[in-house]
Formats: sequence, structure tokens, C-alpha cells
Amino acid sequence: ISLHRLFKSFVWENWVVQTINDIRNKELKAQNKKQILGAANAFVVVSSQVIAPVVSFVFYSVYIGGNLDVATTFSALAWFNIIKNPLGMLPWALTTLMDALVSIDRLEKFLLSEESDESDSNLNVNDNYDNQLAVYINKGYFSWDSIKEDNNNK
Repeated sequence: ISLHRLFKSFVWENWVVQTINDIRNKELKAQNKKQILGAANAFVVVSSQVIAPVVSFVFYSVYIGGNLDVATTFSALAWFNIIKNPLGMLPWALTTLMDALVSIDRLEKFLLSEESDESDSNLNVNDNYDNQLAVYINKGYFSWDSIKEDNNNK
């Protein structure tokens, strides 16, 4: 409450809100970019599962001059099928690793930051209060609007 009062008294409220909104917009742009790159990455992984065998067979038969018989073709397809799942997990693992590195960097900055000293602050939560209550209401009257009153006002 005391910090909010400080912002209000120095008319810093608009500046703080604008600063927070700027930071949020940067974060949203970064998240948007991350999602687009993730979708492109997923497309490449899925399409490579079809393109890789075709390119391998063309390269093997045209450039190397190998004979594509049934045994060679099925053996190659079996190997491509075996490595399909680990290669499909690679983009997910890289994305998770990058997220973890960003999180570790943020935690490191936070944990290595200077400790705040209470004597540096002139703010005191209990300023101008005789007791420890944050809100005090003297002779307050509260009620719900009744349906009867609403119908009479129409």
C-alpha cells in the first residue's frame, strides 16, 4: 500500500504502467517469434521423414550407381523408421534446452543481484496508522440491491 501511495503521490503511475506494457509487448513478440519458429521446425521435421528416404534413394541409385533391389530398399526403410522417433524428438529437446538456459540465466541474475537494505528505503507500511489495520471503516452501511428496488426504478 505504501509503495502504491508513493507512485500516486509522485504521479509515476502512468510511467510504471507504460513501462510494464512495453516489457509485456516485447515478451509477446518474443513468444510469437518462438511459436512461428517452432511451427516451422515441426514442419521441417515431419517433411524430412518423407524427403530423407527419397533423397537417399535417388542419391544412392544415381550418384553412387547402386542397385535398388528389394532387400536394400526395405533395409534402408527399416533404418529410416528406427531413427524417425529420435530425430522427431530432437527439435523438442533443443527447444526445451533453450528454455531451460533462459530460465537459468534469469534465476542467476536474480540470485546474484544485490540484497536490498531496509535502511535504503524511506517507506514504512505503518506510516500514518495508529493501529495495524490496513483498512478501517467506521459506521459503514452495506447492502445488496434488491430486485424489488430495481423494478421500481424502471
